[in-house]
Amino acid sequence: HLAALHRVTEGRSKVQSPWGETITALPTVTSSLYRFNFHDKGERGAEPSAGHTLVLGRTGSGKTMAFMLPILEKMRKLGRFRRRAAQLPLKLVLVPTRELALQVGGEYEKLRNLPGEFRTVAAYAGDDIDLQAQRLAAGAEIVVGTPGRLLDLLDGGLLGLEALRVLVLDELDEMLRLGFLLHIERIVCCAKDACRRANRSADQLQYLLFSATVSARVKRICTSLLSEQFLLIDLVRQKDVQT
Repeated sequence: HLAALHRVTEGRSKVQSPWGETITALPTVTSSLYRFNFHDKGERGAEPSAGHTLVLGRTGSGKTMAFMLPILEKMRKLGRFRRRAAQLPLKLVLVPTRELALQVGGEYEKLRNLPGEFRTVAAYAGDDIDLQAQRLAAGAEIVVGTPGRLLDLLDGGLLGLEALRVLVLDELDEMLRLGFLLHIERIVCCAKDACRRANRSADQLQYLLFSATVSARVKRICTSLLSEQFLLIDLVRQKDVQT
């Protein structure tokens, strides 16, 4: 299930989607990868076919791009980015800090094929929650945020997850170190409940977990979220391999 995230052959890029298909990336995506200097590293996609994934990787291993590209390409292929007012998020990314929320959100924006192709909202404490709620109400396909602020938005009825397809926990060990365990568990419960309200099985929600270490708390999250069959990618032991 693991394929090369980016392999340039005569100007075309191949990416493996989480739905098990090999997709030819558009030239604009190839161009974006060159801007990120991803054309000569032999990165690997982090996403299996229609399954959950746990990636063990240090900071700077390329994991952020690994979980961005395959899903973006699949959503393009399925026409998910047809602009709709009040679009609920298709993908929710949890990160430990405000700085990382801004960084990841900014990197998504650089991968747009066209201006406004999809909308990204970064949600974090320290910014006006009413302004963030307005952005969400206007529609956003991708939401990146810290657990505390995301939970505030959910509790206030300001963030709907009925359309959610992918839930990403980035730097999971750091989020747990900062005390976000209960926040994460509540957000996951909200996502599952939203799936049921939308008459979708909670099993259709895909989880992508990224961590540098496997502590007891990380194992607890993995046990509660991941099925018996999931893909484990260990980049800590394989030091010469990028995500």
